[in-house]
Amino acid sequence: MLNQSILYHHPSDPPPTLPLMNEPPVMTPPQSVQPAATVEVQNNLGRFTFKRKAAITFPHGVVGFANAREFGLASLADIAPGSNLQLLQCLNEPKLSFIVLPRGLENELITKSDALDACHLLGFDPDASLFFFIITLRKDQGDADMQMSLNVRAPVIADSNQRIGRQHVLSNPNYPVRMPLVIDSGQAATETPAPTP
Repeated sequence: MLNQSILYHHPSDPPPTLPLMNEPPVMTPPQSVQPAATVEVQNNLGRFTFKRKAAITFPHGVVGFANAREFGLASLADIAPGSNLQLLQCLNEPKLSFIVLPRGLENELITKSDALDACHLLGFDPDASLFFFIITLRKDQGDADMQMSLNVRAPVIADSNQRIGRQHVLSNPNYPVRMPLVIDSGQAATETPAPTP
């Protein structure tokens, strides 16, 4: 039943008072969580620490792993003495990593013109671009030793100024996807020569 004193009152009566409501809750914006400055990853090669500010962003992921967007680089000199092999470690998907062979714009694996074409297509500065060739390890049935091969056709290319990377399939079809690779402890890395593009 409605309170009649609220609906009707004599002019000489004081105005009716309505029950006061509690003050509405104050809405506070959610606190943004800042990512840690470093990322530690433990894998079958050891424990590695990566600085987030040095990470390379892959806007489109890598082939077969579209959600792998943030990567760090670490030297593997302790594991492969005398070589310049590196670990390309995904920071947002820690189980994903690649062993890579780093090279500059001018290298023995691909021609300079093909390297320049790749940088142009990606919008990368050739003078700031690094090429990382992914190494695959496999052991065939009956083989005692691990076999290594290099993917020359689809290198990972990173622009060190933009800190952006892309895996890029070179337009030249003559580059091998599995070029046999031999690591010599006396040198950085010795590859079986690739076919002339």
